[in-house]
Amino acid sequence: MRVPKTATAVIALLLLLPTGTAVAQDASPVPSAQLPSGVALDLIPTEAGGLALREQAMTLSGQELRDNSDADELALLDIAIAAAGDPEVESTGVAAVLASTADGQGGIMLQALEIPGLAAPDGIAFWTAMLDLANETSASEEVDVAGKTAIAYTSPDDPDITAHLYAVEGAAWLIIASDAGLLEDVLSELP
Repeated sequence: MRVPKTATAVIALLLLLPTGTAVAQDASPVPSAQLPSGVALDLIPTEAGGLALREQAMTLSGQELRDNSDADELALLDIAIAAAGDPEVESTGVAAVLASTADGQGGIMLQALEIPGLAAPDGIAFWTAMLDLANETSASEEVDVAGKTAIAYTSPDDPDITAHLYAVEGAAWLIIASDAGLLEDVLSELP
């Protein structure tokens, strides 16, 4: 699966995870000693498009996320936390997964942010701002996928890659799927 520039912010966060195994390019599960735990894990579907996701997901607690963010990312996180009414850091977190199809020609990159009290528009604004850190210009539009309204985010640097942003109160997702079927499968599993 080609890693687009649009995904740079997502990959950067994936690589910050302590075990270093978050960027699994195949469908094999993470060894049991490294199975994730954390607040945001329940925001990752168990599977989509035949790919097992949750056992491949990695998590960061709110404090780990804060400790591993650069100044720009930390500023965006602080804005989101303040917009949510400053919940306890223990109740916030992020979970992420990158999974490829068996032939390596497709896959899903998914990241979920959990901040209790965060309004859906603020969750979308967080992911948009994170992607904007990696892209000088972008275009976004509201789209309906799997009966849900999401924001399609595209950068002129990677016009063939679209990130989809979706949020409900308290949670926001950034999804990059290699095809429409995978995207629909992921979104159909989200609240």
